[in-house]
Amino acid sequence: MLGDTAVAVNPTDKRYQKLVGKTVLLPIIKRGIPIIADALVEKNFGTGAVKVTPAHDQTDFEIGKKHDLESISVVGMDGKMSAAAGQFSGQGIAETRINIIDKLKELDLIDKITDHTFSLGICERCRSVVQPLVSKQWFLKIESLAKPAIEVVKKGEIKILPKRFEKVYYNWMENIHDWCISRQLWWGHQIPVYYCRETKNATCKKNGGQFVSVETPSKCPHCNSTKFKQETDTLDTWFSSGQWPYTTLGWPNKSEDYNYFYPTSVMETGYDILFFWVARMIMFGLYSTGKVPFHTVFLHGLVRDELGRKMSKSKGNVIDPLDVAEKFGADAVRMALVFGTSSGNDISLGDSKIKGMRNFTNKLWNIGRFVIDMAPEKNTKYIETKEDNWIKEELRKTRVEVTKAIEGYRFGQAAEKIYDFVWKKFADKYIEHSKNRRGEAQLILEEVLEESLRLLHPFMPFITEDIWQKLPKKI
Repeated sequence: MLGDTAVAVNPTDKRYQKLVGKTVLLPIIKRGIPIIADALVEKNFGTGAVKVTPAHDQTDFEIGKKHDLESISVVGMDGKMSAAAGQFSGQGIAETRINIIDKLKELDLIDKITDHTFSLGICERCRSVVQPLVSKQWFLKIESLAKPAIEVVKKGEIKILPKRFEKVYYNWMENIHDWCISRQLWWGHQIPVYYCRETKNATCKKNGGQFVSVETPSKCPHCNSTKFKQETDTLDTWFSSGQWPYTTLGWPNKSEDYNYFYPTSVMETGYDILFFWVARMIMFGLYSTGKVPFHTVFLHGLVRDELGRKMSKSKGNVIDPLDVAEKFGADAVRMALVFGTSSGNDISLGDSKIKGMRNFTNKLWNIGRFVIDMAPEKNTKYIETKEDNWIKEELRKTRVEVTKAIEGYRFGQAAEKIYDFVWKKFADKYIEHSKNRRGEAQLILEEVLEESLRLLHPFMPFITEDIWQKLPKKI
C-alpha cells in the first residue's frame, strides 16, 4: 500500500465513472493519488476499485506505463522497506504488515479484517514468498530480428509441424516486445558489457562509461584506463541456447563441421518452447549466418500422468524414465512414449501402458527364439502356400505404411502399424500356422523377422539389435 500511485476502476463501471480523474489521499503516507479507468480491472471482483502499485506488481506495472504513473519502490533488494516507505524504512516485510495494520487501526480506517485465499508466488527452492521489484535490466530490440523469421516460415523455407502451430508462431512474432536478456544469477554467460571507472574522461562520460567486448579487454577503448569492471548480470538462458545450432559447430569460423552440418534438417522439441527456443534459434540463425538453422520444426506434446495431469514434484506424480527403464526395459519406455500418440498432442503415461509395451517386447523376444533358437537343423523343401503369400503381402503393406508414416512425421501411427503386424499377424496367425510345417516355412519366418526388426529398430533399438545379431544370415 505504501507504494500505491493510483486507484483503478473499470471504465464501464457506472458506480465510479464520476470519480475518474479525481484525487484521493493515500492513508499513512498522505500522498495524493489519481483515480484512473482501465479495462484490466474486473468490476465484479471485490469492490471493483483496486490499488495500483507499479513497482511491485507486473499487471500494475503495465497499467502504470499506460497511464504514466510514478513507480515507487518501497521494498529494497535486501528485502527490507526502503526510504520511500517513510516511518517503516528498514523494517522487514512481515513486520511492516503488522505495523501498518496497527497504524490503520489507530487512524480508525479499518472496517473489517477477513481471511482470503489467493495466488501467491513462491520460490520453488527455498519456499519464500517472491517479491516483485522494479530494477534496471538489459533489453534487446527484437522487431527487426522477428520480421525475417516470420518471412522464412511464410515462404515455406521452414515448415512447422503440426501446421496449426504456425498460427501460434505468427501470433508471438507479430506481437513481439523488446526482450529482457539479463538475469541476476550466479551462473550463465556474463553479459559482455564493461564499466570504466574513469570519471574524468569526456568520451567515457559520453558513453556512460560503458563499452562492449567479446574478448576480455585489457583496457578501456575510450580512455585506455585499466580500471573497469564487467556487468554482473548473466544472459537469459534462451539468448545463449538460441545460438546453439551454429556456435556448437565452431562459428564464426567456417569449420568443417559448420560447413557440413549447418543448416541442419529437422528440429524436434516440445510445443511449449516454440517461442522460447525455436523462434530464437531462427532469429539468431538468420542474423548471424544469413541461413535458416533447419528446414522443419516437429513439435511433440507434453508427457502427462495416467490421469492427464502435468507431472510435478509437488504432486508426486513424476515418472523417472531411468526408474521405469530399469523396471520394464528401455525399449518398453520408448515404445510407450510413441505408441498411440499424434504430433503436437499431450500424451498420458503410466505403468500400465509401459507394462503393455514390456509384454510386446517379450512377445518379440519369443518370436526371435522360435525363429532362430528353435529352428530345425535341416530345412525341408520349400512349398509356397497361401499363408506364405498372405504374410509376405501383409509385410509389404506394413513396410509401405510404416515408411509413409515416418516420412510424414506420424510416428505414433508408424508404431501402431508395426505393433499390429508383429503381434496380431506375424505371431498370432502366421507363426501358429507354421508350427505344423517348420522346415519348409523357415526361410519365410527368417525373412519376415528380419524385415520386422528393420521396421521396429527406430522405436526399439536394443532388443532389435540383440535379435539381429543372432540371425543366421544378414542381408
